[in-house]
Amino acid sequence: MTSGQGTLVLAGNGTVSAQVGASGASLKEVSAGADTTTSTFSRDIYAYDMNIIGTGTVAVNGSIIGSLSYQDDGEVILADGKTIAGSVTNDMMVDAQGTLTFDGSSMVSVTVGAAGASLKTVNAGATGATVWFLNDLYAQTLNVTGMGSVILGDGLNGALSYDGDGFVTLSDNMTITGAVTNDTAVDAQGTLMIDGNGTVAGQVGSAGASLKDVNAGVDGKIAAFSGDVYAEHLNVIGTGDVMLNADLNGSLSYDGDGIVTLADNGTIIGDVANDTGADLQGVLNLAGNGTVVGQIGAAGSALKQVNAGEEATSSTFSGDIYTQIMNITGTGGVLLDGNLNGVLSYQDDGVVTLADEMTITGPVTNDTLTDGQGTLIIASYATVSAQIGDTGAALKAVDAGADTTEVSFTADVYAQTLNVIGTGLVTFEAGLNAAVSYDDDGVVVIADAMTLTGAVTNDTGVNGQGALVLAGNGAVVGQVGSAGASL
Repeated sequence: MTSGQGTLVLAGNGTVSAQVGASGASLKEVSAGADTTTSTFSRDIYAYDMNIIGTGTVAVNGSIIGSLSYQDDGEVILADGKTIAGSVTNDMMVDAQGTLTFDGSSMVSVTVGAAGASLKTVNAGATGATVWFLNDLYAQTLNVTGMGSVILGDGLNGALSYDGDGFVTLSDNMTITGAVTNDTAVDAQGTLMIDGNGTVAGQVGSAGASLKDVNAGVDGKIAAFSGDVYAEHLNVIGTGDVMLNADLNGSLSYDGDGIVTLADNGTIIGDVANDTGADLQGVLNLAGNGTVVGQIGAAGSALKQVNAGEEATSSTFSGDIYTQIMNITGTGGVLLDGNLNGVLSYQDDGVVTLADEMTITGPVTNDTLTDGQGTLIIASYATVSAQIGDTGAALKAVDAGADTTEVSFTADVYAQTLNVIGTGLVTFEAGLNAAVSYDDDGVVVIADAMTLTGAVTNDTGVNGQGALVLAGNGAVVGQVGSAGASL
């Protein structure tokens, strides 16, 4: 008996209820799927090639032990628990032709489609089913048809569409080259798991059609998202890295002590939460210009680090920040439009602006190893309870006293210069180790038993500007005013 002999052609509608061929005795060819027809094979098909010759539908209730070749834009429906043992190819010489539908679970060990000869559609992920692709999948669209699972063992070259609330896993070192969409007509449907190193080259979700969950950041791995991500939750599941090269529209949740880096000009629109159950977990890096619209961390579940202020950049934080330490990594500007509950550390000569009625609870430190680095601007009303700078590690400048505002410093301040920038009131309830420069007609009050160590100058260009009040016992170690520039 010689395998690979004989051809079976279903020229129209038809059913084959018996097994076709056998192990070691395959047919050479089986052809079916003529235009507008439906063919059914009730059992396994052993054939070197199964050809889909038209735009018809071929239902296969057994496995295909051989190659599946689309000669036209037909559809093959594979039954639950069945598989294809040979290659799946689009042989039309036209890209994106042919549909392969998995009605249940399956494991496909062969490559599906090819570059420039992809399938039009692959349907998988029926509710309760798992389809595992062990090799490359080339399809214009992979549709997740239900609440089942699809495992991409060797990447997806095409778009991923959720038609149900299913689960897709991208294996280690793999890529999805197309967009990922929620096409269920219900927001927050579908889960995407990056199970190692991985890249998603297209946008994930969209406004009003976000994914439910995106999971990434496996221990020791790097996941990168090249486009915008719309997801109810982006979960950092381990100690790995997640690179956001565009915007995140949704909440960011640390389930492990991972690192998320937001690329230049990126935005996070949602809260950033430490959900590990342990305080001080997770690192958030703003690698350039960036905005976070939402609270970061919470009392008892703060992040470990927030890093921002790269050179020549501008970063904005719109909500409260709870972190062990916020590092100013360069000479850029950082706007805090919420309270900072943690240490503010200058690693370089950056500028931090504290918005109206906000505060910093932790110490403010110059950790550059160079005295006189870093600027803190108090833009409006504020109470700062933390020490600012230290001996030999002072800030370059602290700016306060904007028009009609009141600012209170309750701990020691070490800075090269305190700039009184308006007509407001600035009160020091502890020591002020800085020169005081009046840029406008503001008021500085030194509390009882405190000392001002530094010269006091009127730099407004107008004589008789600025007031200095010693509210009790106190000392000023430095000249006050000068000829033609008196207070």
